[in-house]
This record gives sequence, C-alpha cells and structure tokens, in this order.
Amino acid sequence: MIILIQGSYVYIKNNNEKNKELDLIRLNLKNQAILVNNYINENNNKYPVKIIKDLKNRITLIDEKGKVLFDSKKIGKESEMDTHKYRKEVKESYNGKEGFALRYSNTLNKILVYYSLPYKENLIIRISENYTNIKKKLEETIKLDIFFFIFLDTLFYLVLKYYLENFYKKKIKRMKKILEKGEKVREIYLEDENVLKEFWAVVKGWQNKNIKNMLKLQEEMEKLKKIISSIDVGILVVKKDGKIILKNDEINQNLINDEVGEMYYEKLNQIELIKYVNKLREKNENLKEEIIISELKKIYIAEGKYLSKSKLYIITLKDITKEKELNEIQKRFITNISHELKTPLTNIKGYIIALEEEENKKIRKEFREIIIRNIIKLENMVRDFLNISKIENRRVQNIYPVSVYKIKKDLENSLENMMKEKKVDFTMKCEIKDKQDYINIDYDKIFIVLKNLVENSIIYNEKTKPIIELRIKEKKDKYVFEVEDNGIGIEKNEMENIFERFYRVDAARTSNKSGTGLGLAIVKEISDTYNGKIEVNSKKNIGTKFKIEVFKKL
Repeated sequence: MIILIQGSYVYIKNNNEKNKELDLIRLNLKNQAILVNNYINENNNKYPVKIIKDLKNRITLIDEKGKVLFDSKKIGKESEMDTHKYRKEVKESYNGKEGFALRYSNTLNKILVYYSLPYKENLIIRISENYTNIKKKLEETIKLDIFFFIFLDTLFYLVLKYYLENFYKKKIKRMKKILEKGEKVREIYLEDENVLKEFWAVVKGWQNKNIKNMLKLQEEMEKLKKIISSIDVGILVVKKDGKIILKNDEINQNLINDEVGEMYYEKLNQIELIKYVNKLREKNENLKEEIIISELKKIYIAEGKYLSKSKLYIITLKDITKEKELNEIQKRFITNISHELKTPLTNIKGYIIALEEEENKKIRKEFREIIIRNIIKLENMVRDFLNISKIENRRVQNIYPVSVYKIKKDLENSLENMMKEKKVDFTMKCEIKDKQDYINIDYDKIFIVLKNLVENSIIYNEKTKPIIELRIKEKKDKYVFEVEDNGIGIEKNEMENIFERFYRVDAARTSNKSGTGLGLAIVKEISDTYNGKIEVNSKKNIGTKFKIEVFKKL
C-alpha cells in the first residue's frame, strides 16, 4: 500500500513537472513565432534567414497544402521533405488555432516540441525546440525521488523491525514467565494484554496438545526401549557414515566397547562382526550369515537390512550357541541310545538262537539267565530314558510332606531283588526337626535320585556283603541326602565325567554290569532343578559317598 502511494506520488509529481516545462516551452516558442511573424512582415515576406542564429530553434514555413517552403535546419533541401499537412500542430493551425505537439522527429532523430501559428494567406509558422535535455532532467528527478523513497522505506523498515523485535521479545519473555506460573496467574496477567490474547489462546492450546503428545511419545519411547532391551536378540543400528546410533543390552554384553569412539569399527570388539558390517555396507542389500566368534566361543546368526531412504543399516544378532550345542548333544544322545540298545538286543538275539540249539540243561539255564539280565537292562534303559524325558519336560515341582521311613521302605521294595541277591546291608540315619520325621520334598524326583544312587552302590560293589547307608539331614533352608557304600570306588581322573549321559567308570572292568550309564545324569538333572549342590568323595576299592543338598523352597 505504501509503495502504491509512493509510486502515485512520483507519477503525479513527474507529470506536473512535465506540464510546467511544456507550458514554459510553449510560451517561449509562441514568442519566437510572433518574432518570426513580425520579421517577415517588416521584410516584405522574406524568409527569416537572418534571425536563425539568434533564435537557435528550428523554424519551418508551411503553405496551405502542407508543403515546406522554408526550414532553418534544411535550407535548400525543403523540396526533399515530406508533406506536413497531417501533422497535429499543423492541422490545428489550419483551423485558425495555435498548434502544439510533442513527438519524435524522423528528420532530426530527436524528440521535439512543436508550436505552430497561422500566418496570412493560409501559411503556417512553426517553431520547434529539442525536448531531449528536458526529458533527461525529468528522468533524473524521477530517479532521485525513487532512491529517496527506497532509502526512506529501508530506514523505516529497519526502525520498525528493531522496534517490533524488542517489543515482541519483551512480550514473549513475559509470556514465558507467565507460562512457568499457575493457570490463574496466567489469566490475570493477560487481562490487559489485548494484543497477545488471541496469540495466547493459540499458544495455550498448542502447549496442552504438545504436552499430551510429548507424554505419549515419551511413554512409547520407554516401551520401545524396554522391548528392545528385553529381547534376547542383539540389535545394532549404523548410519551410512558408519556411526552407531542405537544398540541394546544384549549386544552391549560382549560385543561393544563403550569407552572408545562412535564408529562401528571402533566400538565393536570382535573382528568377525566388523568384517560382517563391512560386507553389508559394501553390498547395500539384505545379508544373512552365520558368524563364529572364536574368542567368545559363540555362534551368531547375523541378519542385516539396508534402509535406502533413511540410509541406515539395521543388524540383528541371535546367539545360537546353545541351539548348536543342544543339536550336537541330541545327535550324540541318539547315537548312544542306538549303541546301548543294540548291545543287549544283540545278546538276547544270540543267546535265543544258541538256546534253541543247546541240549545241555545246565548251559540252557545259564543262557536263560543271561537273556533275563539283558531284558532287565533294556527295561532299566527304557525307564531311565522316560525319567530323563519327564525331568526335561516337567520343571514344575510337586512338594508335599513325606515320611523318611516311607522313602527307606520304597527303596527296599523297589530294589528288593538286587538287595537279596547281593545280601546288601542297607541302613538309614536321620536328623529331622519334625518329631514325626516328615520332610517337605518333591517325592517323585527325590526318590528317583536316591534310587539311582543306591542302585549304583549295589551294582558297582564286589564285596561279599555290600554295606550302604542313607543319611537324611535337615538344615535351616535345605535338606541334605547322603548315600555311602563300600563299593569299587571311582578314580580321580574320572570324577569330572561321571554325570555325563552314558558315561561309565572303567568300561573294561564294568562291561558286564547292568547299569545304563544314565543314572548319575538323571541325579544331576534333578539336582539342577532344585539349584542343588552335589559332592562326591571316593577311594578305589574302599567306597564312595554322594552328598546332595537341595533347597526347601526355590
């Protein structure tokens, strides 16, 4: 609006100046035309050649047909000039009026101001003056006016900008202080601030909405952090330039060094993982590989994805070491089962064939006894396989009060034939707080433990009278079970392996024993479910003592 007003002012002012100049020129040319008219009258209609130098302006005489009779700038060449009959100023003078015009002259290649005056006998006297200098003067005036207003506008803008900045800085500072105070205080302070009332309403609405959004975002971020931290898969996010921008707790444990820089090749402390990230960045496409970390003795499945729009690499690392170990254990277990089942089955098959061909009753009886022993061995194996399966698949404990004498009686009943055959001296000692000698245990599991230990004490005992003692003790937060025998004992170098599945002590010496090689493995498995502790003390040909401690409550 201001620019429009200023432009109008410059236009009107320039137009007025132009009209003033033209009026002066017109008056001057009129006087000169009168002077030429008088000169012609005084000199008997002679052309005004003598006064050309004095007037300096162009003088033209035109007849009633528009023919140029005399031109002070084209003396002697008037006949070459075009007719002037239709020139604006000439036409006006033909009507008996003064003629005036401003236009470009093709003859002189200049902008001229023309003034014409009727003379006797339909002749026209025309005087013209160069308008170029006057035009330049007017243009200079316009430029000065424009530069003046530009300067004035710039100055006004800077002053106004400075004033408004300071004005609104003060207001915003005041609003900030108001925002930090209570709701009532805010409203009271704004009662006299009409300028900011509408703005305040917008800010207040935005503030409430923004606070809600921030709280919601913060809540979602916390959820996301907990989810990322809780999952058992390592997560790593790397920017295009190699800088790590996100990592979770799983990857922090063994693979990240937080004490060094921000780049992945600085923070990752395993060369195998650095090589994987290098390959992912080279390909810029999804990459899935199995990585073996030699130093940690771990195997990971690394899966990387490249997000081209955000230029990020998202890498997940899943530890599959236990899965690999479990698969290996299962393979060995199946192999061992096949081998352990094959031996008694082969024996049974061979002795059945031999039994059919043998006629000697004494030898036939021996064959039948061997077959029965192998069948019992198979039964024991199947029983132990089932026990292992139950223990692995059923981690829930079923704890209830049981009499220690029930435990002794059930053990004697379960192993009655073996005890009678070897004339075992089986005794029990108890140190129980309960007057009725009851203890709170998962009976099924504890019975399996004690049965396997007592059974091993019978099997691996070559004394004429095996002695086995069961001790049950109660402590503040745990029960202690001890099984001690006078059997063949265990070598020190074999102690570490006795709890492995299918492991047998001195296989050459015990090849004819009916043990399955799973008894102690089952004992260890059950003990672990209780977070229990097992101790073994043994001397060759003297005996062995197993001590198991289990907590009353987990």
